[in-house]
Amino acid sequence: MVKLPTWTSFQECKCCGLDAALYGVVDFSKNCRERKGYVLPLSGIPVYYYRCTVCGFIFTTDFDGLSEEQLKELVYNDSYSDVDPDWEKTRPQDIANLVMKLFSNCRDEISILDYGCGNGLVSKILLNNGFSEVHNYDPLVEKFATLPKGRFDVVLCFEVLEHLTDPVRACRDIADLRADKGIVLHSTLLQPQSIDEVKLDWWYAGPRNGHFSLFGADSLKILWGRFGLSVTSMNHDIHIAYKCIPDFAAHILKGPK
Repeated sequence: MVKLPTWTSFQECKCCGLDAALYGVVDFSKNCRERKGYVLPLSGIPVYYYRCTVCGFIFTTDFDGLSEEQLKELVYNDSYSDVDPDWEKTRPQDIANLVMKLFSNCRDEISILDYGCGNGLVSKILLNNGFSEVHNYDPLVEKFATLPKGRFDVVLCFEVLEHLTDPVRACRDIADLRADKGIVLHSTLLQPQSIDEVKLDWWYAGPRNGHFSLFGADSLKILWGRFGLSVTSMNHDIHIAYKCIPDFAAHILKGPK
């Protein structure tokens, strides 16, 4: 078992760089399926979360610096599907359905990168439904660990941001993968309005799922804003980061092209 670091009273916010105070501690076994009755035995490993006093970003530093192999051993192992059973089939189908709903009218004109693609099922579904250029990348999956060359009209980034231990570095890389008029279509569940009451009892604060970074609307906008991107949220979970609005996305975004 990988040994995790201990807590301090304050950390530098990973999003805006200002002070983040200790927010609370949970056992590593806390997972997102607990709300459905799936409770794991306590691991005895405390995971400390901090919340920025300015932008509200909630994060842990306990997994910082772990290698990909260590993360696979600790989090993304053979038991991961027990705490996230939707990742293999249900979620990829939902993502593909959304992309088809939004962009079917230009399926043979846009290039797509699925960043954090997992098993690659999203691209398979899209290619089978007439999309002409869809690529995969996932540093934790050997088959897809080589980043495709080029820049892309749509960078898909679903269930990725909450797993980041270094969101600034990762989002810089993701932003650089956009074409000049490209967009980042991504998902991460924003903190609820009741976060001050529920705190780390929030079901989405699940370290066993690898949820290390928990965004609010302000912190998400600050993060993408560091790279000159605006953010529009389609709902509390689905968001679009962009610099200008491309023609293929004009029906879902409003503003200057």
